[in-house]
Amino acid sequence: MNIKEIKSALDAQMINQSGEIKTELGNFIIQMAKSISSEIENYISDNKLDFDEYHPLVRFSKKLLLISWCYPISTKKIEASRVNRLNSMFCGPFFISKEFPWPEMDGRYAEPIVQLNLEEVQPISPVPIGSGMLQLWAGEWGEDFLIRIIPPAEIEEENMSLIPECIKGEYYGEMRWGITLIAWPEDDYKKKVPIAYEITEFKLQKLSWPGDLEGLSFSLEEELKDAQLVDKIREFVSIFPCDHPSTEPHLFGSFDQIQYDPIDANATFLALESRPCFDWNSGNAQISYWQNDKGEVEFGFAWSCQ
Repeated sequence: MNIKEIKSALDAQMINQSGEIKTELGNFIIQMAKSISSEIENYISDNKLDFDEYHPLVRFSKKLLLISWCYPISTKKIEASRVNRLNSMFCGPFFISKEFPWPEMDGRYAEPIVQLNLEEVQPISPVPIGSGMLQLWAGEWGEDFLIRIIPPAEIEEENMSLIPECIKGEYYGEMRWGITLIAWPEDDYKKKVPIAYEITEFKLQKLSWPGDLEGLSFSLEEELKDAQLVDKIREFVSIFPCDHPSTEPHLFGSFDQIQYDPIDANATFLALESRPCFDWNSGNAQISYWQNDKGEVEFGFAWSCQ
């Protein structure tokens, strides 16, 4: 399939703003992006161009490799007192035990951001992601964060500890940074009770890309002396809307640049966007992942406005 055939298969010759696209067509686009990226790298090599990693042509080539599938997360709002603490969720209260107590940072209990069963994620993961329960916790003012993995054998109801009594009510209160930056207890506006967001599904895939590809490509025409390759790039990026489609939490894929570029970060594991329960001070946040020398997956966290 060539770019003309791809365009004819798209509505108005462009990808839907939401990123929804047929699997076969999306796979063709991802493979085409990799092919064009390879052509750019070959052009740089063949012409013996001494470009560093910050050169626009090099960075654009890397941007193309970030075009991939992401998996938006569906949630169900549940009163915090009734949520199943063994399930994947946003906001909490999470699973805790004697071995893995509710963490404290600078003398205060941390706020639960996300709890995710890695075995549920494995079927859509591009790498062996491991097992257990991943938890992300935030400290006061959103400056300190903790990621931990609780082993599967520990995640049993008989091991579960009670929630510390002092944080069942308005423990965080005005100390919470921002309107809904960190989100437990997140009050329901109608019932006025703490709520959690139980994760129900992340099977629907959408195409993900790193921002305005067409805008980025304009600066390349002076750098590339290969007219055919310039035309190929121009035609390819014209099928992408300007904005990145990630307006909700999603697994894998990419995210929009705010204070740092996704090509300068590790691969995205979980993109935490503004819905259903985060604001991030008008920024965004991501749990990233990478494989260490032993092939094991490690996780990190970044917040664009930190």
